[in-house]
Amino acid sequence: MSNTSDTSSVLDTARSAAAEAGLDPAKLAQDVGAKLKDAAESQKHAGAEKVMGVARAIRNAAGNIEQESPEMARYVRSAASSIESFTRDFDIARSMISARRWSTWPSAVPACFSRAR
Repeated sequence: MSNTSDTSSVLDTARSAAAEAGLDPAKLAQDVGAKLKDAAESQKHAGAEKVMGVARAIRNAAGNIEQESPEMARYVRSAASSIESFTRDFDIARSMISARRWSTWPSAVPACFSRAR
């Protein structure tokens, strides 16, 4: 079976199930879209938090070697700062792109249902 017919079959099934349950397919699609957006944002945030955790661990390592090698500790702290800066900048850019992309997605979903008919 091709992807197109698989997609049509899934859309037909979803439309039929929504109609049987007395649900508005457009509203259902918007609700699903909102939940998917929330889940994606949560995963992205969790990834950024993990990277920041790595930066904190690097910073702690710098503190551990401070007495033995102050110059090396400065380099290690600089690396941690670079990671933190990159993560913050990436998170800001991702938020801006995501807000723009997701703002149009829920309105496009009902059109998918109507085109599949």
